[in-house]
Amino acid sequence: MMDALFNADYRRATWVCVFIAIANQMSGINILNIYAQTIFEDVADAGGAAAFSPKACTYFIGISGFVGAFLSNFTVKYLTRRQVFIVGHTCMGICLLLVAVCTVSNHGNLVLVFMCLFVISLQFSNGSAFWVYAAEVVCDPAMGICLFALWGFLVIQTIFANSLITVVGISGLFYILAGY
Repeated sequence: MMDALFNADYRRATWVCVFIAIANQMSGINILNIYAQTIFEDVADAGGAAAFSPKACTYFIGISGFVGAFLSNFTVKYLTRRQVFIVGHTCMGICLLLVAVCTVSNHGNLVLVFMCLFVISLQFSNGSAFWVYAAEVVCDPAMGICLFALWGFLVIQTIFANSLITVVGISGLFYILAGY
């Protein structure tokens, strides 16, 4: 394991993949999956009318994940890994920023649209490509380190997400995630 972190032959790939794993979690996908219905309920309570119920909106989030995962078959095959990550993170950041703006301005339908586009962007890029890229470039102990980072950040988010939402609100959360 020490070789994966400090040996010149392995350390760059290991640290790049650890960063990508952390970026995967910091995108906020798991917060969105956990709190999607609450987010849509809060938007509706604030006057943001939506064409669908909060529960139905969560179904669209799930369908978007499937669509993005399907599209990843093409992005991973036809784009370089670098292009996949750059395009994906750019799309995700823009979508999260637009979710925050639409949340503040109570546009429920647009919140749903941009959340779905965010999920599609994540799945066709970092959500799927991380697993392919890490398997291609790191040694076995490094893969364990990457997974530890990925799941460790998920635990941290799960512990603190509710408190963060209480402090900054739903729109503040999306501004933070977009800024990352």
